[in-house]
Amino acid sequence: MYQVSPFSNIISLFLPLFCLLSNRHGFNVNNKIRYGILFNNENDCKTPDAAIGIGIAWYGIIAAGAGNSEWVTSNEGKSAKVPVMAKIYSLSLVRLSGASLTAAGTCNPCSINTYAKDDVTNCVANTICGNRAADGGTRLTGADRKNAGTCNPCAVNTYAKNDLTDCAANTICGNQAAGITRAVGDADRTTAGTCNPCTTKTWAANEQENCVAHTVCGKQVGSYDARIAAAGSPTTDSQCQACIPGTWGAATIDCQVCEDGKYNSKPVQPVCKDDCNAGSYILQDKSNCLKCPFGKWQNQNGQSSCIKCSKGKVLRLTNQISDKCEECATGTYNPYEGHTGECLPCLTANVKGSIECEGW
Repeated sequence: MYQVSPFSNIISLFLPLFCLLSNRHGFNVNNKIRYGILFNNENDCKTPDAAIGIGIAWYGIIAAGAGNSEWVTSNEGKSAKVPVMAKIYSLSLVRLSGASLTAAGTCNPCSINTYAKDDVTNCVANTICGNRAADGGTRLTGADRKNAGTCNPCAVNTYAKNDLTDCAANTICGNQAAGITRAVGDADRTTAGTCNPCTTKTWAANEQENCVAHTVCGKQVGSYDARIAAAGSPTTDSQCQACIPGTWGAATIDCQVCEDGKYNSKPVQPVCKDDCNAGSYILQDKSNCLKCPFGKWQNQNGQSSCIKCSKGKVLRLTNQISDKCEECATGTYNPYEGHTGECLPCLTANVKGSIECEGW
């Protein structure tokens, strides 16, 4: 059986050092190792007993891809090359300071934001905590170079889903129309919480507002049904149709016909207007106020019609507030009241203001 010699352990201090002291380390050492160190218990690196590094080979035989290897001798006197270890280790920085052959050394404390419970333990990061909602300060407490620390819970009415998350305010809910809160009751130090929707026939634009009743729409003139344009939802109010022209009424009351002398030309107008002045007239359905046309005039406000020019006269102006009708000239006549055109020609009309044309 082959037995590994005592200097095969690379962690011990018993590796043969002759080649190391002879500067037999680096790249392609004696063409026996790609990168590493050759060892021998004799001052001869041509026939090394051990090696450590990457790509170890000598005498044409690959001993190890990485790690260390050495020649060993069996009890029967036979020699062979044995790969003792084939691993690459990445070592962390040690905390040991001041150690030597005559001094034990001491352990440096862990760096800031790290800790270890004792000197033989590796340093690791302190606990990481989110911040408080009120002042933005950290929730970490009890952390030092020997303790990980813990995270304080969020303050009342605030939450964070875990220790790493900053605290934020719990969801704020308004009230139902009856006055009770809309909060479901699931809010705590780790959950934001949710709000119940508004109850039937009530609404609120968002969760923070109190619910109020949907608007109840009035009726159009002559109708038994509410003039609803869009039904309400838990987040929107009902929308009411406007009153038709000639009528008026706010959204929640029934529409009414404008009283005499007033009109409403805009459906969105909640009241009737009374600005139909002299020179104009209100339509029969009270939906608008128009200027008096040719052949008519009006000297009073809020009237439902204009006064017609008499026969034998014409008026070629609009919006007239007085009787400015003019008699037809000789040779012309007008047989109509409120005639909108010119006087008609007539050879037998030999007086002004003629209303007939004899012989025709």
